[in-house]
Amino acid sequence: MAKQKPTLNQADFNLLKKTFSTKDDLNNGLKPIKSDLKTLKSDVKNIDIRLVSVEKDVKGIDTRLKSVEKDVKKIKKDTSYTADYLDKNMIKFDKRTKRLENHLHLPVIPELDFI
Repeated sequence: MAKQKPTLNQADFNLLKKTFSTKDDLNNGLKPIKSDLKTLKSDVKNIDIRLVSVEKDVKGIDTRLKSVEKDVKKIKKDTSYTADYLDKNMIKFDKRTKRLENHLHLPVIPELDFI
C-alpha cells in the first residue's frame, strides 16, 4: 500500500486561523505599540534637552559656589587677624590703664567682662 498524503480540510484551516494570528491581526496589534513608542521617543528627547539645561545650570552654580567658598575663607582669615589684633591691643590698653591708675593713685575700677 502506498502512503497517503495528509490533506487539510476547512475545519483544519479554521482551527489554524483561530490558533495563529494573521499578518493583519499582528499589524493592527502593533499600531498602538508603535504610537506609544513614538511618544516615548519624543519624551526621551524632551528629557535629554532638559538634562542638558540642568547640567549647564549646575556648572554655573558650581563656579559661583567656588567663588563664594573663596570669599568665606578670606572673611574667616580677616576676622581671625582682626580678633588677634584687638586682643593684643586690649591687653596693652589694660596694662597701660593699670600703670596709670597706680601712678596717679586712683581707686581701682572693678574689672569689666566684655566677653
